Amino acid sequence: GWAPLAAAAATAGAFLAHGVACAWVAVGRRSTYQGSWIERAGLEDADDGSLYLTALYWSVCTLSTSSPGVGAEGLYPLAQGELVVASLAAACGALLLAGA
Repeated sequence: GWAPLAAAAATAGAFLAHGVACAWVAVGRRSTYQGSWIERAGLEDADDGSLYLTALYWSVCTLSTSSPGVGAEGLYPLAQGELVVASLAAACGALLLAGA
């Protein structure tokens, strides 16, 4: 039946969302650009869990709409690293949506 395939797709999507969220946090922390997404969101002093949950939300929004930042107000990419991660995430989201 379709249940194992759906479970595999959901698992792959969850791993992809996690990976993109981790990349989004990493690029935000390493950005030398004035006003990284972490600063724009006012999360400079946030703990790792808060950063991850915010990044996971951004990741799911980006992967499900193929448009970085849609639904995740204020978390749009500006710095070069952010643009790279967002572009790759949007491309992966488009591929996921095309296969849905």
